[in-house]
Order: sequence, then structure tokens, then C-alpha cells
Amino acid sequence: MAKPVKFEGYNTTFVADGCGDLPAYAHGRVSDEQVVTCWELSGEELMEILRTKRVWLRVWGDAHPPVEVTGVDPFALPGEVTEDGQPGKEDRTMDDSLSELQVVAKKYNRLGAFIHGRYVVIIKANDITVMDAMEIEELTT
Repeated sequence: MAKPVKFEGYNTTFVADGCGDLPAYAHGRVSDEQVVTCWELSGEELMEILRTKRVWLRVWGDAHPPVEVTGVDPFALPGEVTEDGQPGKEDRTMDDSLSELQVVAKKYNRLGAFIHGRYVVIIKANDITVMDAMEIEELTT
């Protein structure tokens, strides 16, 4: 299961009996109420997400609040580097994501293929091949 991690800007930690600590950024009580947490995936979880292209969100209670599930640091601004050395939202490229995928693919020696935006990504034993779907279409027409 993904584990909660501390991040730059967290300002509180939620605690409950039987649960681990949950570092969070909690803001506002009137117009901009939000709580932001950061979760780290294991290599196996990352490969499963790549395989299925799905992330499951479970919320306990009898109502579902508005939520966002994202892989982008909501505090990073264009041109900035986040606490873990990653580029800000607008500066992150497909190459950045693919280099991370390659590390995971090599580590777990997994095979598979999936669509990532307009890219077709094929993971072989020790290699990742990326094809731009727009270019593939041009070649086949």
C-alpha cells in the first residue's frame, strides 16, 4: 500500500489510533479549505499502475468530498525544483517520466505496454520503447 510521506510545506500531522502518522498541508476554514497529503508507491504498485492505468481512491464515510488524485506536486511552480529534486509542473517532460519508468522496469524485470497520453510505451526486459502515436499514425497512412 502507498505510504504517506513528509513533503516541503506540510504543516500538520494527522494521527489516529491504529493508523500511522499522516503528514499534511491543511489550509483554510472558510473559502479555500483543503488538505494535501503526499504518498509514495512501492515499485510493485508503480508497475501495477503502469499496467492497468488505474489508481483507486477509497474514502470512508457516507459522502464523497471533492478530491484530486495527481502525480504532480501541487506546490511546485514552473521553473522551480521540488524538494525531491524534480522539476516544477510545467518543466517536467516525458523524458523525466520515462527515465523513472526505465529504472523500475529494469529493477523488476517486467514486460508490458500501455498508453501514456499520446505515447505508446512498451516495456521489455531491460528496455523501454516510446512511440509518439501521432507519428505512428503518419507512418501508417
